[in-house]
Amino acid sequence: MSSPSRLPASPATPGKPAESGFSACRRPRCGDVRHHGDADTFLPAPAGRATRVWKVHQMNKAELVEELAKRTGLSKADANRAFGQTLNVISDAVADGDRVTLPGFGTFEKRERPARTARNPQTGEPIKIKKTNAPAFKAGAGLKKYVAASKKDQAAMRKERDA
Repeated sequence: MSSPSRLPASPATPGKPAESGFSACRRPRCGDVRHHGDADTFLPAPAGRATRVWKVHQMNKAELVEELAKRTGLSKADANRAFGQTLNVISDAVADGDRVTLPGFGTFEKRERPARTARNPQTGEPIKIKKTNAPAFKAGAGLKKYVAASKKDQAAMRKERDA
């Protein structure tokens, strides 16, 4: 018997619409519509589970650049260059140890992870792990408030913000 956290196999075949009306996964040999698909698609919980599973759309760089171009009136090429340079400036500043704060959105910073001793899970032998630096992001109050708001309140915030 499979564990209750696993979803049952999908009846869809790769590249073809599932009978439920969802589009099938575009990954080769997958055919599963539950973890790849359009935004805001509701899927019922598997038998024996009380929770619902929501599919979430993951915006990629091309979609982000397209939306940026649409909202700013820039060409896609100009929006792509501006977006790329913005990321470069933030990356360079964080790598140099600077903290980049975007009020209402969040803060990018470099955090040092100290050296530590871990264990090899196969042999149990201790392993020394060197100290390292890692990028970190902390969401600001404005972003947290916006994400936590209802769709209706988000629409009102967008209208106020874009006015």
